[in-house]
Amino acid sequence: MPFFGCSKKNGGLTLCLKDEEILEAQSRLAGEGLFAQPAAVTSVAAIKKLKELTPLKKARIVSVITGSGLKYPSILERHSLSVESISIGDLEAAL
Repeated sequence: MPFFGCSKKNGGLTLCLKDEEILEAQSRLAGEGLFAQPAAVTSVAAIKKLKELTPLKKARIVSVITGSGLKYPSILERHSLSVESISIGDLEAAL
């Protein structure tokens, strides 16, 4: 049985996401200090889209994010994020 039919048969839902939605989720997470690769943040983008489509007031949602953004550093070119360098000594002093 194809995936979409199986999902529907079991009460599931399938969403389509645009690259921009995934990149926005990646940027939002990066702003919180979590730099994950685009594939890893797809679930976060899907949750945001799902919240726009239906109320999730009592839903318990877990999104497991794996895959560091460092696996795909060229993605930084698509964001307006700033990357700062710091020496280990300065980092230790800040902590």
